[in-house]
Parts: sequence; structure tokens; C-alpha cells
Amino acid sequence: MGSFKSNFKEITDYLNKSTDTISVYNPSKNFKKHTYVISTISKEKFAGLKSDTWIKKGATFNQTNAFNVKFSLRPTMSWQIWWKIAVSQAELLGTIEID
Repeated sequence: MGSFKSNFKEITDYLNKSTDTISVYNPSKNFKKHTYVISTISKEKFAGLKSDTWIKKGATFNQTNAFNVKFSLRPTMSWQIWWKIAVSQAELLGTIEID
């Protein structure tokens, strides 16, 4: 996001045009056996952001869309975008277990 030079309209437009996303995460805190879940998240879940509703909180700018996906822009980290979405909104593709 750093290439947008803190232009919230360009950042928001880019995010609203997201494609489907593959996510890999470890839902378990059991470190004896690592389970990784592979899911897809439809692009609609990342849409509906508005360039004028980013809320500054500390060093981040935050916004939540109609799907309750929480977005966080982090200018001190080269404008990285972090998002948090409920597992129930993702489509499970598979699971990998590593002992």
C-alpha cells in the first residue's frame, strides 16, 4: 500500500477491487501437532470500504465493512493492510497436519 503514498481514496479503491483470497492459518494452540487450515475468502468479503471512514487509532487507521471484516492500515509498516475475518465467512478447502 506504500505506493499509494497515504492516499486513502486510492487505497480504498484498491481494496474494494480485491480478488478471492486464499488463507492458511493454524487454528490450534496445541503445539504438539500443528494443524493448518486452507480456506478461500470470496472477494465480496473485502469490499464495501469507504475512503472517508478510516478511523485513526494510535498508529493505525481502522475500518469495518458490512461483513464485519476488520481492516487495519499500518503506515509505520509501509502501509501494510491487516484484516481479521470470522472463520465462518471462509470456505474450507482442506487441512494439513504436521507432527
